[in-house]
Amino acid sequence: MEIVKLDSLMASTKLVRLDLAQSIISEVQDGNLDPTQAFIYASKGEELFKSLVDNLRPLVASKGIQKGGIKLYEAEITERKNPDKYDYTTCNDSEWFRLNNLLTHTKELIKERENFLKSLIDPISTLEGEIINKPEIVHGAQNIAIKLL
Repeated sequence: MEIVKLDSLMASTKLVRLDLAQSIISEVQDGNLDPTQAFIYASKGEELFKSLVDNLRPLVASKGIQKGGIKLYEAEITERKNPDKYDYTTCNDSEWFRLNNLLTHTKELIKERENFLKSLIDPISTLEGEIINKPEIVHGAQNIAIKLL
């Protein structure tokens, strides 16, 4: 099993990184690496690199990125503007407030109706003859969670 060194990671292409990941997965599948240990290792690495990216991003941004970006080490860094957000509450528009209140109220009504529908055991019939069935339960895929201490 090859150890990834920082200098080889810096010079790597996406294909090389994907091949390395696949070779680790193959080692697990072949029984040469414990899947639980590999998963914990990968999760800790993910946490480490996410923290680095989150904390380094503003430091790189503060340097100022020239027009066209920076291309280094098989990577491209560009500056981009996040989409504008608007605060419509400052408009003093009674129609917007009316619609927003209507939307909020409608969401509450839908939630109440969904709670009622979830409580159904058997289909029921309305006075108009409509048959209302209980909702179908759609199960999500079984997954695992990890909490790093």
